[in-house]
Amino acid sequence: MFKEGEMHSVLLDNVNGEPLLPLDVRASNGRVLGPTDCYRKRVIADRKD
Repeated sequence: MFKEGEMHSVLLDNVNGEPLLPLDVRASNGRVLGPTDCYRKRVIADRKD
């Protein structure tokens, strides 16, 4: 994903400072999704007063 020596970020646990395990993106039925299993849709946020 990153080239050797390339700057990047990692998510760390607030309690012990260790890196998080990889996160899964899941469908509403629990099925694990990969990059080709989903798409992004831009929406306008509802106004909250």
